[in-house]
Amino acid sequence: MASFMPGAYLAEYFATKHYLHAFSEAIAIELEDTGVIVQEVDPGQVATEMTKDFAPAPGVPKADVYVASSLATLGYSQRTLGYWVHGLMWFFSDMTPEWISSKMMTYTGRMNYEHAVEKHRKSS
Repeated sequence: MASFMPGAYLAEYFATKHYLHAFSEAIAIELEDTGVIVQEVDPGQVATEMTKDFAPAPGVPKADVYVASSLATLGYSQRTLGYWVHGLMWFFSDMTPEWISSKMMTYTGRMNYEHAVEKHRKSS
């Protein structure tokens, strides 16, 4: 979902997702008459090594659950969130005014950052 919005505290990560969205769309246009289908997968948070220090959150699938769900969406659309909870989250996020979404993303980013700092401080 990072390709849909800005993400404070994970700016580089979110920026790469914006790039991949533009890249995927451009490649899809280049290949539209070849029979090749380009599908972009835009996951929300997934329980992986990257997110192990994030604050606990509802609706975060383990990687194997996400992959199985995501694979089931292949071929149905040019862009997919790959997991029903992420789709539901995006549905509500898309209806929310941008300034509210931005504040929510900033709060979430800060909360995850502070949670990770505290977790590492305790383990040191």
